[in-house]
Amino acid sequence: QFQIDAVKAVVDCFAGQPIKTNRFTLERSKDIIKKAKQLAQGVVANTLELEVMESIGYRNTPIQITDNQILENLKRVQFTNDIPESTQLERPKGLNLGYNLTIEMETGTGKTYTYIKTMFELNKEYGWNKFIIMVPSVAIREGVLKNIEITRDHFQALYNNVEFESFVYDAKKINRLRQFATSNSI
Repeated sequence: QFQIDAVKAVVDCFAGQPIKTNRFTLERSKDIIKKAKQLAQGVVANTLELEVMESIGYRNTPIQITDNQILENLKRVQFTNDIPESTQLERPKGLNLGYNLTIEMETGTGKTYTYIKTMFELNKEYGWNKFIIMVPSVAIREGVLKNIEITRDHFQALYNNVEFESFVYDAKKINRLRQFATSNSI
């Protein structure tokens, strides 16, 4: 139950946020288009240029509720869970965007399961599908990957087979970031 409560707490912080998906256009460099034109000719080249120039990406809908609404939501969550109420929202250091929301759970209580489930719930409630899990070590990364692997079918069953992909960021495989951007799955 404490895992379910933790997931609900995060989702409730954004109560009032409308559900929708935002799309954006990805553009490739002119060098790629030039090379593509050299490989193809005539109509094929023009079609290829359109495909390259108009790749569609998906992003999380920007938060449309006010900071005050989020703070009120947060206070309601804190009150419900007997946590001292915040007087202001915390933001990442040096940035005037985003929020730092902290859920504290003891070792061995299912944190990884909880934040994976939170991603599925945020997708269900608000349409968000872009998530990045940052971990402090290779060992923890491997544990997260294993957890994703063993819970994949469980989450697919819980959330009507919603598409779910995961990968480890590798600067040498930059094309994988493009796949991340153009995918509409979690």
